This record gives sequence, structure tokens and C-alpha cells, in this order.
Amino acid sequence: MSSHTVTRGLAVTTTGMLCSVALFPTGAALASSDCGPGATLVADGICEVTFTETPVSAWTPPAGITKLQALLVGGGGAVGNSNEYGGGGGDVDLVELGVDGNVTVQVGVGGLNAGNVASTGSSVTQGALSGLAAGGENSRTDGAFGGDSGNGNEGFSGIGSGAGAGAGGDGTDSGAGDGLIVNEIDSDFDLFADDDRCFGGGGVEISASRDGVTVSVEIQNESCGGDNGGGLTLPSSAVAIGNLWNFVGADDEFDLTAIVPNTGNGGSNMLGLKNIHQDGSDGLVVLRYDTEAGEDLAPTGGVANDVAGVAGLGYSLVALGAIGWALLRRRTV
Repeated sequence: MSSHTVTRGLAVTTTGMLCSVALFPTGAALASSDCGPGATLVADGICEVTFTETPVSAWTPPAGITKLQALLVGGGGAVGNSNEYGGGGGDVDLVELGVDGNVTVQVGVGGLNAGNVASTGSSVTQGALSGLAAGGENSRTDGAFGGDSGNGNEGFSGIGSGAGAGAGGDGTDSGAGDGLIVNEIDSDFDLFADDDRCFGGGGVEISASRDGVTVSVEIQNESCGGDNGGGLTLPSSAVAIGNLWNFVGADDEFDLTAIVPNTGNGGSNMLGLKNIHQDGSDGLVVLRYDTEAGEDLAPTGGVANDVAGVAGLGYSLVALGAIGWALLRRRTV
């Protein structure tokens, strides 16, 4: 907000200033100015802006911050061309940015099973500074491989098994590669010290068969990204026998879970009684910046920021209204 606008706003009467209490509730003004528009206070003195798709314009850091860090999650790979193997998880990375200058954000898109469309990476660019978390690879039939992860971990290739790699490790004969837990990536990124989410897990490959009335479903360990979906759901009556889960029941009593959006997980695959070939999950970009607890940040340009500026002005008018009322009382006593 320009100084001209602020000056004009201060030229209201005492009565007008008192009316501002109703127009601008104190709580709303503080909430909008603590972090700025579109941001959330996620910890004491830490604000967060999350992008689940690529924005149409660059993001401007609020004035007055002293640190800006980014979490990047690339899109996950798909089960390519409906083959038998899991997709690779997207890369997960942390990037240090400057406190000045617009940030261009690109959110990675998960791979698609139909047409074997590759995933894309997530990136941020701020002048000469940049960071990229590459997308995971789709699984492939040449050599029967699970997809590699965006950071180069290898998918597994074996008889009847092809788990995808995760950002935290290779795929194995017993399951998908792990994703990465954010606050374990690099301790220097203190703005993400409380973020224990896992992203970029590999996709699993599961087969199921029926012997009369008994259903047998292959066990594959899920990665730490398994909480993001793409895993196996079974009825409570299922019993573990070796590397299989056996149960008596209908085919609709077991399934692959849907992948949680924007986790960068590779797509999982199920063959046999069910043929499910999952797409990869889209990626994510999260920006975090610091602010002193209880200290408002000065809003910067843009329509949304102007809204925050108006709320902040209303809060100032509340305080000035109180002063004016005190002075009025002093003159009339």
C-alpha cells in the first residue's frame, strides 16, 4: 500500500476511526498480516505457502523476512503401459532462497499410465538461484524393471516382482523403495525442522490369485511413503502365510488404496484377480519463511497483498480511534 493511501486514510475523523472497530475485527487483521496473503502460520515464527499446481505468476516474498527455504517434490512415475511393475517416486529436495526477488514456481506432474506419459519435476527459480526435484520414472518392460526414482535410485527387476525405487532407496524383491522424510534430509534447513512428512515413495507390485474359495495376495512392504496410498488393503480375516496373505471372501474385499495427491509417490500395480495400474502422484512445492512471533510482516505488491494491507490499515485505525477517543474525553472533562 502506498504512503499516499495511508496518509489519506489517516485523515478520517475521530468518529470514523471509532467505526473502524466494526469494519476491521482485530483478530482478522492480525491473522491476515501475521504471514501475508495465502500463507499459514505452521510453527512459532514460521509461515508456509503451499503450491499444489503451477501458479500463473511468480510469488513475491513478503518484506521484512530474513530467511526463505523451499521444499520440492517431483511428480511420481506411473505403471507404464499397463505392465507389471511399480513406478518410481519423485525426488525430494530442500533449497535455500534469497529474501528478495520474485520466485517462479513449477509443480511437477505425475506420470500417466495411459500412453506411458512421463512425469515432470518440481522447481523454483529466483534470479541466479534455482532448485529442481526431478520426476520419478515410469516402470518399463525392457528388462522388467520397476521405475527409477527422480534422484536416480534403481527400481527392482526380478521374476514376478518389479517394485519402484523411492527417493530414499532402491526398490527390492520385498517391496518399494522408501521415500524421504523432510526433516531428515538436511538439518541446516531449520524452517522445516518440524516437518516429518514422507514424500517420493516407490510404487509396489502385487499379484493376487484364487484357489477355490481362498484368495492369496502377495505381500510387498510399502515404503515410508506407504501412508500416501498405493498400498494393499485386506479384510481383517486375512492370515499371513509365508509371503502371502490368505483369506476366504469376495474379490472386492481387497484392493490397492488410492495415492494421496501431491505426494510424489510412484504408482502401484496389481495383477491377477484385479488389474490396477496406477498413475503417479503429482508433486509439490512448499515455501517457508520466518517472522518474529507476534510481529506483523509488511505486505508487498499484488491484489491479494493489497487486501492484507487494507486489513492492516483497519487494525491501525482501531488503535488511532482509541487515542482519539482518549483525547476527546480529556477535552470534555
